[in-house]
Amino acid sequence: MPLFHYVAYDTSGEVHSGVLSASSEDEAKESLQRKKLLLKTMREGDSVVGTIALSQAQTAQILSQLAKLIDAGFALYDALNALKECIDPKMVPLVTALCDKIETGSSFSSALSQFPRAFDSRLCATITAAEHSGRLSHCLHQITKMLLRQESWKKQLLGALIYPALLLVMTIGVVFLMLIVVVPSLEPLFAGRSLSSLTNFVLSASHVVRSVAFYYFTGILFCFIGFFVYRLNSLRGQETMRVFQENTWEKSVKIPLLGSILYDAAIARFAQIMAMLLQSGVRLIDALELASRPLPSSRLRDDLQDVRKKVVSGTALSSAFEGVTWFPPLGINMINLGEQSGTLPEMFLQISDFYDQRLSERLTRLSSLAQPAILIIMGVIVGTLMMAILTPLTDLSHISL
Repeated sequence: MPLFHYVAYDTSGEVHSGVLSASSEDEAKESLQRKKLLLKTMREGDSVVGTIALSQAQTAQILSQLAKLIDAGFALYDALNALKECIDPKMVPLVTALCDKIETGSSFSSALSQFPRAFDSRLCATITAAEHSGRLSHCLHQITKMLLRQESWKKQLLGALIYPALLLVMTIGVVFLMLIVVVPSLEPLFAGRSLSSLTNFVLSASHVVRSVAFYYFTGILFCFIGFFVYRLNSLRGQETMRVFQENTWEKSVKIPLLGSILYDAAIARFAQIMAMLLQSGVRLIDALELASRPLPSSRLRDDLQDVRKKVVSGTALSSAFEGVTWFPPLGINMINLGEQSGTLPEMFLQISDFYDQRLSERLTRLSSLAQPAILIIMGVIVGTLMMAILTPLTDLSHISL
């Protein structure tokens, strides 16, 4: 049934807003009248729901509670309906929209994919794999753990980078203060002196920063960035955002340490999904196809498609992975051991746990390196600026005897 987004008043004048599922607008209005609500505005469609964005913690909350309801014996549609009673009211319109999609015959992953701001493409691909496994509730529990672990990594990294970020902001503030206040006050003292190229550069930078054109340029730049971010986050810009994220990921993996972190995260996610699918009885070649979809780069997905083709032609999985440069030798050896012992799902789970642990250690190392690195950069910038200002003032050749 269609969804209707409404704003209405109750008898005391308090404003109420929400989503109704009804066969027609008249039926939706009658439903509000039965609730003794005076309608202000109403519109049909998923446009409002499509603007709802969820954090990984909120997504994990929805999936975790949904898995528990399915474990309790609820069908998916009934579980989603029951879920509306135990989640944040702000998420109820989204769950209502999902119910409507499921009722019209859409699969769960297909319904999620129609709200890309709330559920990204990699999560939808993982849910697709869960549906193929035939053990949706078990897989939802695993996906919830994966989302919570990713949220923990994000909080760990952001928490460690807060202090360096504050230092960087302070450095930028100090530089601008010197260019706007200190340098102009000392500029008359440089008259008639032979100035180095560094000092001339600082004086030119001070003139630019103090010019009206600079503020016009800065305003236009921020407007352009704001418009670009808005377009990327709009529903029409989702494909552009996906391509942008893939290109950013490919460039980021070339950065030392950061590249290792990104590869470890991708390997851990792939191994966990493979373990989940194989434990659920999915065939190996199908598991490779499904587990490749959530990966962050088309290059990685293409490599796994090549692995799948080799497995289909009769090559052992461990041998098929030998040509994949980003997949580590340790993982290949563990897969080989799993093939020989008949414990391939357990081996993929061990690979996931190992690279999860290594990722956490590398994040800790990155955060410990970030603070001294920012301090050094701050010292170099401020020191260079001070040297450019003070060096001409120490020139004794201009002192009158």
